Amino acid sequence: MWDMVNSTIQLYLADNTLREVIGLEYPAEVWAKLEIGCKSKYVINRLFLKKQLCSLELEERAQLEAHLDEFNWISIELSTLDVKIKEENEALLLLASLYVSYDHFVTTLLFGKDTLRHAEVIATLLLNESQRELQ
Repeated sequence: MWDMVNSTIQLYLADNTLREVIGLEYPAEVWAKLEIGCKSKYVINRLFLKKQLCSLELEERAQLEAHLDEFNWISIELSTLDVKIKEENEALLLLASLYVSYDHFVTTLLFGKDTLRHAEVIATLLLNESQRELQ
């Protein structure tokens, strides 16, 4: 039975990963070996994704929705690596990623607020964008 489980796991592995687990008898051993390999890459992945999130910028003529999709994709990838970003920090990073023509919008959005929610920022951005398109 263990052979069938190991074979099933090995079917989904790339050649360079497969080389690391060939010869292991039990699925738990295979899984532990794979987990060690992945965890060693976590720090590198976290650094890469954090740099990507912090350096993300909406270009002047780019689509806002595509920018939001990319921002959310990076946030989701970070959460899968157990990186917790406070909701307000995520909202502020999103606002910081907007181009200069959004400065007035950002100032108006932040006026009189003590806290900020990510969902609120996205909803307001999309509403603002739809109003811009109507003009």
